[in-house]
Amino acid sequence: MSRIRRGIAVLAVCLGPGAAGTPAVADTTQPPDTTKMSRLELMAWRARQQGTQPEAPPALQPLPAGVTRLTETEGLEKQPSWSPDGRSLTFVYEQGAISTIRRLDLDTGWAISLTDSAYRDSDPDISPDGDYMVWSSRRTIGTKLWVMRLEDGMAAKLTPSMNSDRELSPCWSGNGRRIYYTQNQIGGAVSLPMAVSREGENAHALLEEEGQHLRPAVSPDGGRIAWLYRLGRGTTIRLMDAAVTALYEEIPLAGYQVNGFAWLPDGRRMIVSYLHESRFQAGFDLGILDLGTGEIRLLLDIGKSEMDPALSPDGTRLAFVANREGANELYVYELP
Repeated sequence: MSRIRRGIAVLAVCLGPGAAGTPAVADTTQPPDTTKMSRLELMAWRARQQGTQPEAPPALQPLPAGVTRLTETEGLEKQPSWSPDGRSLTFVYEQGAISTIRRLDLDTGWAISLTDSAYRDSDPDISPDGDYMVWSSRRTIGTKLWVMRLEDGMAAKLTPSMNSDRELSPCWSGNGRRIYYTQNQIGGAVSLPMAVSREGENAHALLEEEGQHLRPAVSPDGGRIAWLYRLGRGTTIRLMDAAVTALYEEIPLAGYQVNGFAWLPDGRRMIVSYLHESRFQAGFDLGILDLGTGEIRLLLDIGKSEMDPALSPDGTRLAFVANREGANELYVYELP
C-alpha cells in the first residue's frame, strides 16, 4: 500500500511562460512518450486528458488482532502448506507465466526456491515425516505429479501416465504411504478422485462418477478424506473412509461457494474459504463449518477475499492468502 500512496499524487504540469497578458499554453506539438511512464504516471496522465484527477484508494483498515502479514513481493502467493514441525510454509510463488514452489522459514522470514523451472508448478504438500514434497507440474505432457526429496532436492515424476490429463491438488495420507489427488481431462467436466502409492505405483480412481472431486484433505486422525464435490450448480463436501476408500457421508453447502478447507483438530469442524451466493461481490471470507449441521459461521474477514486456508499441525495457527493491496500475499492468524 505504501508504494501506491507515495505514487498517487497530482502531477504538476509545467507550462512555459506566455506573452504578457496572454495565458500560457501547453505545447501539444510533442505528445508525451507514454511507453516510458510508470503505471501510476500513466493513470494520472490519462485522467488529466479526461479533465479529472485519479482518486486516491481508500485507506485500509488495520489488520485484526492475531493476523500477521508474512510476504510482500512483486509476485502472487497462493496454496500454503505447513511443514510437520510448524516452522515453515511451502507455497506457490507466481510471477507472469511462471510459478515456482518456495519455502518460507517462519523464524527468520527468509524464503528460498525449491523448484526453478520454466514451467508452472503448483499444489505443494509436505509428507508427514517432513522428508518429501509432492506437487503438480507441467514439466511433461499435461500436468503431472512430481515428488522431491527435500534433503538434497532430488526430484522425479511420480505418476506413470503420459497422456494430457491433469493431476492436481495432491495430499499425503496420514501414514505417508499414499497420495490422493484429482485427475481430469483439459476442458472435461469430470474430475476423478485418485490415489497412488508414494513410490508411484497402483494409480487408480477411488470413484468413477460424474462431477468434479477437488482439493482432497485428510482428517487429523488420518481416517477420513474430504473432497470438495461439484455437480452442476451444487456444491457439497464428500467424506470417504480412508481404510476402504468408500464414500459414507455428504455435507451439502446450499447457498455457498467454497474455495478450500482445512480440518480442525476435533475432526468435527473445518475452516472453509466461502462466500454466500447472495453476496457474491463481497468476496470470500474464512468461516468454521460444522460437519454435523452444515452451518458456517464467520471466523475472519480482513476486507478482501481470503482463500487457501491451511491449519498448522498443532491446530493453533491458520495460514491463508488474501488480496488487500492488489496482489495475493500470505498471512497467518493465531486462532483464539
